[in-house]
Amino acid sequence: MIYYLLELMYGLSPQLSRYFGDGNLASYSNNEAESILNEVYNIKDENILKQKYLRLQEIYQVDRPYIGLYFNKVNMIYGKNVAGTVSPTWYNLFYNIETWYRKS
Repeated sequence: MIYYLLELMYGLSPQLSRYFGDGNLASYSNNEAESILNEVYNIKDENILKQKYLRLQEIYQVDRPYIGLYFNKVNMIYGKNVAGTVSPTWYNLFYNIETWYRKS
């Protein structure tokens, strides 16, 4: 996953051009990946944005422009009194935070 390569990132549109855009670290070139990078910064719809990043992840898994040296899972520590849909993602540990609540 891209998350493990790039360190922690927050927000819906992480900055990936350093790894996939012009002049990236590995001189990697993929027209579709560059096109997706150019599109995501103007997309407001979270579902479309999710689809774009999933496609970018698929491209990454096929082309493998970078090879990670270790694997780390997305982990989050929270108290027993936190409930709701707590489901961190590779790009946003606080995904669905609006559904979280404190149990009494």
